[in-house]
Amino acid sequence: MAAVAWARGPYQFQGALLIACGFVLFPAALAVLGRFRLARILQVAPLNDAASAAGLRGDGGRATVSQMQFMGVPRQVRLSWRGWFYSFLAAAAFLFIGLILQQSLKNGFSPSQKQFSTNIFVALIFLYYLGVCVAFFRNRWIEWGLLKNGSLASGTVLEEHKMTRSLPRIVYGFQDATGREFRKRVTDFSGSLYEQMQVSVFYDRDNPERSLALEASVFTVRQDALWASNDKFR
Repeated sequence: MAAVAWARGPYQFQGALLIACGFVLFPAALAVLGRFRLARILQVAPLNDAASAAGLRGDGGRATVSQMQFMGVPRQVRLSWRGWFYSFLAAAAFLFIGLILQQSLKNGFSPSQKQFSTNIFVALIFLYYLGVCVAFFRNRWIEWGLLKNGSLASGTVLEEHKMTRSLPRIVYGFQDATGREFRKRVTDFSGSLYEQMQVSVFYDRDNPERSLALEASVFTVRQDALWASNDKFR
């Protein structure tokens, strides 16, 4: 077809090139890409049995390739762009509220009983939101430690709750290495999780109630730990 288009077609070489791309170049590129992906899968597949023998049975089955990518510890954990964004907002809110509260205390409260009660109420609200900001960073510190050194299991999103004035929340469940089942309600910072979705759960082996779902967090974990852990499970 390419030869006929080149010799007798109205577009000659351009027509022949279009036919060659559609029927030769694109299929050949897909074949090469498929062969490359198959080679990567064959490199990972022998590790699944060893990982199951090592006790990575968060969902009662074999470890998946995505789970195996986070096996090595300590892992390299970084904030995602969402993490930097929310951390900036929390820090800015803490400074802003703190400055307002400091200025209010500096000016003193009104001697009027009604105004004094109002000032106390406003001060308590400011203190509450300061505590929310501090809790944000405290929780992120705990999650960073779990992602860095915690055990890994496969979890499932059981419930999804859309909030009107805040980020959505989910409830996920998972099993630890001993087969005990746990549930936890967390904020979905990604806003993209849904019910029955599989998530990667990192938990404290001594206290599995302390856990987080990586996909709902504000962190990213480097996924090259698989290759560093290759010899560990042979």
